[in-house]
Amino acid sequence: MKEEFLHYVWKFQKFIKNELKSGSGETIVVINQGVYNTNSGPDFLNSRIKIGEMEWVGNVEIHVRASDWEKHRHSGDSAYENVILHVVYENDTPVKRKDGAIIPSLSLKGLIEGQLITSYEQLVLNDAIIPCEGEFERVNELTRFSMLEGSLISRLYRKAKFVEELWLKNNADWEETIFQVLCQAYGFKLNSEPFLKLARMVTFKRVAKTRNQMLSLEALLFGAAGWLEDIESPDEYISQLIHQYNFLQHKFQLPENMISKSEWKLLRLRPANFPTIRLAQLAAFLAQNESLFSRIIYCKDLEELKKLFSTPQSDYWRKHYLIEKKASKEIPAMGVSSKSILMINTIVSLLFAYGIQKDNEDYKQKALLFLSQLKPEKNNITKKWEGLNWKAKNAFESQGQIELLNNYCKAKKCLDCKIGNEILSNCN
Repeated sequence: MKEEFLHYVWKFQKFIKNELKSGSGETIVVINQGVYNTNSGPDFLNSRIKIGEMEWVGNVEIHVRASDWEKHRHSGDSAYENVILHVVYENDTPVKRKDGAIIPSLSLKGLIEGQLITSYEQLVLNDAIIPCEGEFERVNELTRFSMLEGSLISRLYRKAKFVEELWLKNNADWEETIFQVLCQAYGFKLNSEPFLKLARMVTFKRVAKTRNQMLSLEALLFGAAGWLEDIESPDEYISQLIHQYNFLQHKFQLPENMISKSEWKLLRLRPANFPTIRLAQLAAFLAQNESLFSRIIYCKDLEELKKLFSTPQSDYWRKHYLIEKKASKEIPAMGVSSKSILMINTIVSLLFAYGIQKDNEDYKQKALLFLSQLKPEKNNITKKWEGLNWKAKNAFESQGQIELLNNYCKAKKCLDCKIGNEILSNCN
């Protein structure tokens, strides 16, 4: 028996309520179970319970065993003085307040339908990544979409919080913050950390001073990223990069060995996705867009956004995937799916974060609109949902599916999921 399961049982009153009796034999009538408390303190607040002839208003605390009250050190905590009912599975000991008065208790053992317990165990104890896969097709489509939408919004708020933290570290400088979010996104999943580290070290102010000369901009990025170290016989282009970076390093007073080549990950990446190619594409983007803030925050529509990421990398990086490593065929500009992921992880996240910071719903709604217009991601997670006949129609849905699986399914948080709740509700 798990405490979170008892929370679910009490929250939705999933137990036999005829002739409830307290541990001391008094009749109990639940008028209102209270509001579930996700913060510290008692589990349910502002409950209304009739015990014997007296109606009480206060809080309800829930444990598997009554003795857990002492184990959790509630007896000396003033936050629990207003508990009017102690709901437990096993009432193994009476619990008292500071003044010695016994807190009324209700044991749920024998009051919960066996099928409900079995269904709960089947959900949280099976080995499937999606615990409800056997019951999923029976779940109402409105329930699915409601959970999907809620998961997406949670994902956007979590990403917005990260953006806000960067913004505060950058002394409320949106240009610098947008630059860092953009760089992190260019690293995609595998190289996001070294790309963000690079952005923090290089800074957008330095980039802005070199953006008018592509060679200088590339030298700054590739040099600070460590890719110009230990080159034995550089060709003319690489020699120019090294020479220019040495000049910029002195000019901007950049430390040596800012990032090591060993920090970049290449394993299992196609050459077109190598961090060197992404750096070259980032340089092309920065060279074409002077004010990141106005181009991103005030963008009008999705087509305008797509153009931002359509500039191909410079000639050398269309023919080389690493320094002095020629490609067998020309490396194209960023593909459609990669641009879509970039827009999801930069434009959408930034618009939503900016809308929160400015308390302006228009920016948040624009972020959601763009998601609904972008094609869905195709990855291992979306394939799992597709295998349950739930194919994402757009990025709004695929982002929600990713969040749902990562934050609910993998964590077996079925009791916090509307889909899991519906499955359990069908047991009665």
